[in-house]
Amino acid sequence: MHIILLVVVVFLLMLGLWVGSDPLLQEKVVPEKLIKIYWERKVDRERLKKELRHDEGLRLQAYKPDATEKHFTIGVGHYGPDVTQGMKITEAKALELFEKDIDTALQDVKALIGMDHPPQVLEGFANMAFQLGRTKLRKFTETIKLIKAKKYDAASIEMLDSNWAKQTEERANRVAKKFKVKNIKEKFRKASNG
Repeated sequence: MHIILLVVVVFLLMLGLWVGSDPLLQEKVVPEKLIKIYWERKVDRERLKKELRHDEGLRLQAYKPDATEKHFTIGVGHYGPDVTQGMKITEAKALELFEKDIDTALQDVKALIGMDHPPQVLEGFANMAFQLGRTKLRKFTETIKLIKAKKYDAASIEMLDSNWAKQTEERANRVAKKFKVKNIKEKFRKASNG
């Protein structure tokens, strides 16, 4: 089973490199579903969803978690100009928005740090992307640089030196822990033996 998964991942990586080199083919050759399948192999989407549901909660009426926010939030952390004061949605609509927002967060991860990182690093960074959005996350320049250099311990320290970590301390500490090399090596060892 592991060999089959490895062959599929190598194929997808090769396809991604080939397609990435030809902008004319990029959108036509790799359908969104194929990209989503790759992410589902690399990132435990269900674990990420569970973590985000814990962090964000579920609210079916628009609210502002902070009075200084420009826009309102609804559902599972869905934030933006499409959410208006007094707006109400169903749980089904909240979950639909949640899935789209996770896809957006994962695309932000891909754009900012690439996909060549351990799954828990990608999941941790996706959690940050979901909460902060690409514009705010892009400001973590030193953290991003350290992740790209695969200096995960240093990245975990750097990300905690931020207003984000002060404002959402429990969440930030949990996310930063995913970047600790000891944890990464232990999870890899368990997966290899498993």
